[in-house]
Amino acid sequence: MSTISPLRMALWVIAIMVACGLFVSGSSNEANTLIAISSLLLITRSEMKKPVSRRDGLTIIAIIPGIFLLQFFLFQNWSKEQIETVMTHPAFVFPMWGLIVVLSLKKWRRDRLALDSPQAS
Repeated sequence: MSTISPLRMALWVIAIMVACGLFVSGSSNEANTLIAISSLLLITRSEMKKPVSRRDGLTIIAIIPGIFLLQFFLFQNWSKEQIETVMTHPAFVFPMWGLIVVLSLKKWRRDRLALDSPQAS
């Protein structure tokens, strides 16, 4: 088992910060593309080579339609402009950025500490 390097984690944090800046400036498509590409930095080479487990596959199959249904029911009376206004407002973007970065760094640190600690046998 291995974790991603500190350099890759730092590059990911910078990419997410730039993406949030793009969201606030109104470049949603570029921000979404940058987030999707930067997420590859969080996956180790060994994880990329492993097949998707049955549990993970079923989770993905359940979550994606759930997101679309949630969006449909929550925002059915909203126009596209209203949704974009909320999604690109700094009061929404920056707390989301902070939450994503803090939770990802905590998980990364926990994984590194688990890798460094001696295993009890």
